[in-house]
Amino acid sequence: MYYALLIYQEEGLFESLSEIERNDILQRHHQLQQQGKANGQFAAATKLAPANTARTVNKDGENVTVTDGPYAETKEVLAGFYVFDCGSLEEAENYARQIPHIKAGRVEVREVAFSDSGELRVHTE
Repeated sequence: MYYALLIYQEEGLFESLSEIERNDILQRHHQLQQQGKANGQFAAATKLAPANTARTVNKDGENVTVTDGPYAETKEVLAGFYVFDCGSLEEAENYARQIPHIKAGRVEVREVAFSDSGELRVHTE
């Protein structure tokens, strides 16, 4: 089962760190990816461009509008994400615990409902 690990943190915090601090964080991300690959569970990871580069497409009935920036006005933004193929939610949470945070932040773990494998999971809780 695929799980998305969505990384939220304060925008610009990574860029404000020293080169040594940034390299340490990148090395820790690399180690996490290598661990996931060794376990056959790593599917994808990416860092997103700054939120000010985002565009939000809104649809209300037949009206479609495009606005600058992310949908929500918050201090924390979606900075990037991982996708792991795990046997359980607990395994995905263990990967989330290892994601290097910069001073503060959070990781949302969410089951992927559809993947390119054609697998579709619909929960009716």
